[in-house]
Amino acid sequence: MLLRQLQPLIALVAFKMKSDTQTAPKGTIIDGASIPKALHTHIGHPMTGCYVRAACIHDHHYGTHHIDRKRADQIFEAGLIECGVTKMDAALMYSMLRACGGPAWKSGMERARK
Repeated sequence: MLLRQLQPLIALVAFKMKSDTQTAPKGTIIDGASIPKALHTHIGHPMTGCYVRAACIHDHHYGTHHIDRKRADQIFEAGLIECGVTKMDAALMYSMLRACGGPAWKSGMERARK
């Protein structure tokens, strides 16, 4: 189980994709990328690295449920590639998200209802 500190964004986060621009507004509750400690040396710490912007957008989608989970995960993967993460690492992170992201999606749904 990954335990991370939840914190609000202090400014809008955005990245431009081929088809649109994805944003997470100021105040969005984030916890960074879900990277197990065993992979920190290969991929990096959850709150650092070029993938943090994609993780913030992903946390926004998981918290609001304005789109479905699969689309949120696809946007995360595309955001990783856009910021320079290798396609292999992006695919690994996407696969882990699809396999293990269900509880985070459900807890985001509970936050969205409040």
